[in-house]
Amino acid sequence: MNKIKSLIVIILASMVMFSCEKETEEPTLNNSTTMSTNDLTVYNKIISFKGKLDAVRANDGLITKTGEQPLSVDSTVWYLEALLNFTKARAEIFYNTNTIDSVFKTITLNENELVEWDDMLEMYDALEDSIDTKLAEIETETKVLKLADISVETLDGVVTIKMVTVIYWVIPGCPLSNTETSWFWGKKLGTCNGDYSGVYDATDRLEYVANGNGTSLVSGSCYFTDIDCSEQFFLDYPHNNNDVLSYGVSNHYLFYYVDNTNNFEPCFIPSDLSYFISGVNFVVNDMLPFGYDKLHTDVSWSQTQPLSGLATAKWHNVRLTFGIYHNGYPID
Repeated sequence: MNKIKSLIVIILASMVMFSCEKETEEPTLNNSTTMSTNDLTVYNKIISFKGKLDAVRANDGLITKTGEQPLSVDSTVWYLEALLNFTKARAEIFYNTNTIDSVFKTITLNENELVEWDDMLEMYDALEDSIDTKLAEIETETKVLKLADISVETLDGVVTIKMVTVIYWVIPGCPLSNTETSWFWGKKLGTCNGDYSGVYDATDRLEYVANGNGTSLVSGSCYFTDIDCSEQFFLDYPHNNNDVLSYGVSNHYLFYYVDNTNNFEPCFIPSDLSYFISGVNFVVNDMLPFGYDKLHTDVSWSQTQPLSGLATAKWHNVRLTFGIYHNGYPID
């Protein structure tokens, strides 16, 4: 949540950075609407930043020599993330499969610990190339970058930009929309009748529903800024209902089970899945900060290592990625 805390600082800095920019008319959008005042402000910030990167690219660093000030690391992260999501991502599109990847790039700082514009351009191009490479690796034409979440990590004086991408794509015949299928709890064990072993499990079904159940979480032409994430697991969301499910009793919104035999794999029948779908939705809505919209929910499984004479714990985790929604992106 560090990026949320730095948002006010970034906005104030941008007011100084762009106060002398020429006013622009409200752009026409491909959904036949106009931007709100706030969305227009963000749009102008992104377009101005893109123009400066283009100037650096065209003039081989001339912009730095003509007085354009370098940016702080936090501002650099905001602008890189905003521009990549504005130009590359399509948050309003839903496909039945997703893949998450991370890339790390070291960024150079000047003697004042600021980022020069030529280094900023180099970083942007590297991140964009990484996205294009990930998209090319998926052998289908029906694919889209859902989001790019950029953050910064500092270790032993080395500043590293981290980018997490979520790509949505289509697998023909994906079974996750079927409401009557029973699924094993995790470990890609497939359905309870033996289908899709090594491919899917209950976490994939829960994730499919949490991300729109066949339709996008957001509508219209849009993009996101200030993307961040939060992760929780079963211990964070207990209850005392003693709810009886097909395989045992639940006292958590998210799946949790202690296997005293070390060889039992819980199977979720449709009513169990409905129970945990409600649980995941409750957790996600509770995790979402005020003023932000849901972008992507990742549901994963974990278990302790089974030891001789000891029980094995199995549970689910939920990771929510969210951001600030902006209406419309311009016609190219």
